[in-house]
Formats: sequence, C-alpha cells, structure tokens
Amino acid sequence: MLVDLSIVATVVLIWGISQRYSWSWWFAVAFLALITTSAAATFLTISPHDIVAQMPFAPLEMEALSEIPMRGYQLALFVGVIPTATLVVVAVSRRSIIGPGDYSRAV
Repeated sequence: MLVDLSIVATVVLIWGISQRYSWSWWFAVAFLALITTSAAATFLTISPHDIVAQMPFAPLEMEALSEIPMRGYQLALFVGVIPTATLVVVAVSRRSIIGPGDYSRAV
C-alpha cells in the first residue's frame, strides 16, 4: 500500500515540478524527508540477518551472507545517505523549480 502511494506521489510530484508550481518544491522536500525517515526507521528495527533469512538463497550463499558483520544501524546509515543527499539537492534547487521572484504559478 505504501509503495502504491509513493508511486502516485511521485507522479504528482513530477507533474507539479514540470508545471513549476511552488507547492511542488515543498511537496518534494516533505516526500523525500518521509521516505528517508521511513527507510532509516525500518532498517533500525530490523536486523540484516532477519532480512537475509527471508530470502530464498542457496545454503552456500546463506552461509556467506550470514558471516557479514553488519548491524541494523549500519544498514540504516547506508540506506539513508542517498535520500539525504537527494533532499539536500532539492533544498538547494528551490530557485530552479520556482524561479527567482517567479510566483505567477504559485498556488
């Protein structure tokens, strides 16, 4: 269900940015912040070994993956870096989306 909502939100976001509506910048910031928080919170609560245990790997692969020393917070940091970097880029690009002093399309 959340994936479906994310797809719809992404389509709305693309449409808003292509039309240069001012709400699209705020929507992008909020959407990326929620996605980053959700991904990091998920991996903070789930052990990487639990994730691997749910996957249908061959015994040799399971053994190799189970020996990787990784904790949930390390995975959360890894997963949160790219969305955080994207959030910074969106925050800096406000003038490109709306334009300096161009609020004629503002809603």
